[in-house]
Amino acid sequence: MIQTQFESPIKRLRSDIGKEYVNQYLYKFLKKNGVHELTCVDTPQQNEVAKRKNRHVLDVTRAFLFQTFILSSYWGEAILTTTYFINRLPFRVLEGVNPVQLMKTFNPFIPIMTNL
Repeated sequence: MIQTQFESPIKRLRSDIGKEYVNQYLYKFLKKNGVHELTCVDTPQQNEVAKRKNRHVLDVTRAFLFQTFILSSYWGEAILTTTYFINRLPFRVLEGVNPVQLMKTFNPFIPIMTNL
């Protein structure tokens, strides 16, 4: 069992049937810590949370590019920078903890966690 100083925020993960979410490692992790709900194919209305988050990232990226006078050819780098900053800002829902701090408290085998 994963022991953290925070209660696990993963109670339910809803995703499409993409291969990035349907795999053996995530299945085992969610079996211990939560529930994985798969949405129906071609029903974007079931993914409203993801759509709102994507819109938030795009809006912040547009503002970032506009305020810094960076060319739109750097769109990809601007998106990466935006998500980097968003993931390091404290969330009210997480009681003032940022997502990176929270993810570091878990111990699943994810190679990218060593780079955070």
